[in-house]
Amino acid sequence: MEELNNQVNKDEVEVVSTNEESTKETNKTKVLVNKIFSGIGLAILAFLIFVVGWLSIQKFILKDPVPSFAGYSHLIVTTGSMESEISAGDLIIIKDTGDYKNGDIITFMHEGETTPTTHRIIYTYGDVYTTKGDANNTSDIMSVHISEVYGEVVMIIPHLGLFIQWVKDGGGLIYIVGII
Repeated sequence: MEELNNQVNKDEVEVVSTNEESTKETNKTKVLVNKIFSGIGLAILAFLIFVVGWLSIQKFILKDPVPSFAGYSHLIVTTGSMESEISAGDLIIIKDTGDYKNGDIITFMHEGETTPTTHRIIYTYGDVYTTKGDANNTSDIMSVHISEVYGEVVMIIPHLGLFIQWVKDGGGLIYIVGII
């Protein structure tokens, strides 16, 4: 009988040891997964800080009216000249492709102007474009030379520009900081 009790106690110890080992292994896995996700999160955060820093230097130090990163720029549309394709308050992403044709929506800025314009190319003559806002009745008065083009619209994100403008104007930033 005593042997049987010793055997049962021995089996219980082995089961407890196995459970402890299993728990330790699970905890090690959780720690590893947490470290991986934390590292990925920090890498993404570092990249975003770098991009924002790069764009800020271009905008505020180099005074570039359309700062870009890796050939892409973002702009907030402020007028309805491109309705219904692009609305005021939309965020557009543009890319300098260097290859523009009729029907492309481009962002350009004539010399002496301070605000870029985004309109559709309706006529091409070599490196000179005639443009028109989709909602406008007539084409733009001044032609656009390729050297005045910042890029063509590659993505439109509806209404995101309204949120970004709200944050930039200060009112939204107060709310976001308060929530955090």
